[in-house]
Amino acid sequence: MIKTEFIDSFIKRYDYPECALHEIDRLFRKSQTDKYFEADMESIINKYFADTSNGLGQTQDKIFEISKRYNEDKYTLCLFFLILALPYSKEIYDKKGLGEDIFYDTMDDIRCKLNECIECKEVPGTFVLTWYNGILNAETISLGRFEYEVSDFGFKEYTFSDGKTIKKGDITINFHIPSSGVPISDEVRFDSYKKAYEHFKHLYPDGKVVFECSSWLLYPEQKKFLPEKSNILRFIDDFVIIESEKRDKFYDAWRVFGKYADLPPRKLPRDNSMRKAYADWMSKGRQTGFGRGIFAFDGEKIIK
Repeated sequence: MIKTEFIDSFIKRYDYPECALHEIDRLFRKSQTDKYFEADMESIINKYFADTSNGLGQTQDKIFEISKRYNEDKYTLCLFFLILALPYSKEIYDKKGLGEDIFYDTMDDIRCKLNECIECKEVPGTFVLTWYNGILNAETISLGRFEYEVSDFGFKEYTFSDGKTIKKGDITINFHIPSSGVPISDEVRFDSYKKAYEHFKHLYPDGKVVFECSSWLLYPEQKKFLPEKSNILRFIDDFVIIESEKRDKFYDAWRVFGKYADLPPRKLPRDNSMRKAYADWMSKGRQTGFGRGIFAFDGEKIIK
């Protein structure tokens, strides 16, 4: 049974665009008047939470299938699935002893990717449903500005300046940067690092948590074209970049340019400093890329 009371309370916490609120409400009304649609959505929810080990790939396929059956937008229906999944996910967070603040902060990711979908696909929804397996299962959680998950080191070995050594297979705390709209200033970044440190420090007997991140935001070449005061450059400097790669295609262009991502560089919008820097750089035939970085943190300072 769809738990509308919990969901109504949840949605009131966030600033969802009006177009999304309209579609969510419409689909709720549809589920109340069309028993077959309601049964199909409940079946998808129940099957997913009966065994989440398979991820959301099959769930997404099923949602795409029924979107055709009911003439619904597939990305909007993916968003509706996430909304319906919230009460079940909350039970998982509760069982793991995670507080309500962590649950509600983590679920703000839905708003972030909803806005990305509106920007890139021009419909309210989400086009990255498979990403949400870790979030729904409380394996990826928000602690301040960033989202964190326990991972393992994929490189042979690295020794930090204080002598601490990390080897392949050792635990790292991997993190992601949701597009929340909050600038990644020094204060904001370190607030998140400290919160994550307190949450994960029990995994490190020496009291030094190892963080890892792979992102286009860590591409070192950005130091050549982003403004000197860019928060992204400060973010890069938090890390030891252990791997980077130039790419002929800017696969993350949608994160910067939204629906304009596929335009040739000379036609890309330059209406903010990030877009201008990237458009000018690519217009010169320069490549973009990604970086992978690590650092240790003792609760107060970064160790590289």
